[in-house]
Amino acid sequence: MAHKFLYLPIEAKARELDAKLLLTYYAIKQDYTVILGTHTPIFSHLKSLPRGIIFSKGTPYGDSRKELMGTAKKIGYTLVELDEEEGLFLNSLNYSRLGKDENYIKILEHVYCWGNNHKEVVTNTFPQFKTKFHVTGHPRFDLLKKKFRSLYNNEVKEINQKFGEFILVNTRFTQYNHFIRGFIPTEQYLKNLYEHFVKLVKHLSIKYPHTNIVVRPHLHESLDSYRTEFANYKNVFVTNEGNVVMWILASKLVIHNRCTTGIEALFLDKPVISYIPLNYEKEKAYLPNIVTNTAINIK
Repeated sequence: MAHKFLYLPIEAKARELDAKLLLTYYAIKQDYTVILGTHTPIFSHLKSLPRGIIFSKGTPYGDSRKELMGTAKKIGYTLVELDEEEGLFLNSLNYSRLGKDENYIKILEHVYCWGNNHKEVVTNTFPQFKTKFHVTGHPRFDLLKKKFRSLYNNEVKEINQKFGEFILVNTRFTQYNHFIRGFIPTEQYLKNLYEHFVKLVKHLSIKYPHTNIVVRPHLHESLDSYRTEFANYKNVFVTNEGNVVMWILASKLVIHNRCTTGIEALFLDKPVISYIPLNYEKEKAYLPNIVTNTAINIK
């Protein structure tokens, strides 16, 4: 039997690795040899590597990795894609993750979709390629099934030993609080939301002095800004280490705002609150806010 090779490029280890390891397990059972790694080493060595399937994580319009995928196609690789980031937050009026023309989709063999809504959006945007779009779900949600939760038992035990009983606060303010560019004052709405979350955490810290609070910023957010804000609050900790699933499983309660982690917490049977102090009528329509409990102010 000829060897079958599957390449799984990873951009953000904390977000992607566990799900890709699950996919790796099932691919190996189908006789694939699987290569995992960050984008640069994989795409830098395509000419010398065995030809196979490259499983793209999706990139924004204009990202140079789309050009690298084009090169891979020319030298004999098969290309498929599952968007790692925006399967839940899609709008057909501004969807551009697959590009703004036909060129990129032409080189893809398949485009995998998180669900029916994802497929509907990409089909409406690119109807001429509808046979390439398939609903598959996403491995990161498969990991939330009860049969897989025990995979995190050791990590959950370590987290609880370190932090005890804690509230997990997940944030998503990268466009304002960027880990490289710092604060971006033009992002006024996210600036206000960021400040509301900071106030919330400080209030909870004082109201529940014997309960720890773990603030988990988005992986592209600055941790330093939060650590400065909470330096004098001894029961507040800031970290984005590891996969968020283990932190949700270890927590007593999850607080979020329009974040995929809200849905993950729901699937993991955790109490979860969507904090919507701004623009409630619009924000409540987003899926993670619809399916979880909501609060519109600190009280």
